[in-house]
Amino acid sequence: MRLVRPGLLSDTHVLSALLDELLFAMATSPLHTDIGLIAFETKIPARVLKCLASLHLEPENSADINAGDFHTVFSNILCRYPTIRIWLTDDGYWFFEL
Repeated sequence: MRLVRPGLLSDTHVLSALLDELLFAMATSPLHTDIGLIAFETKIPARVLKCLASLHLEPENSADINAGDFHTVFSNILCRYPTIRIWLTDDGYWFFEL
């Protein structure tokens, strides 16, 4: 396993899938941190989080989105929740340490 730093990734498709899985992991974890709470605490509108998280499913909507947009979102989330660690397993799956 290796530690993943989202700020070093540049592929918007991968960043979108990672954000989608992170939001799901946070909502289903014992933290029960849903997208509304994340939006409130990070001051990023929930619709923006949803749009970025679903971008990998609808790549035609990604014309004006770049990796810097995702870096800002991940920076805000990981700054607010400093105990979150994102790992990439040898099998290619994301593992979230919350």
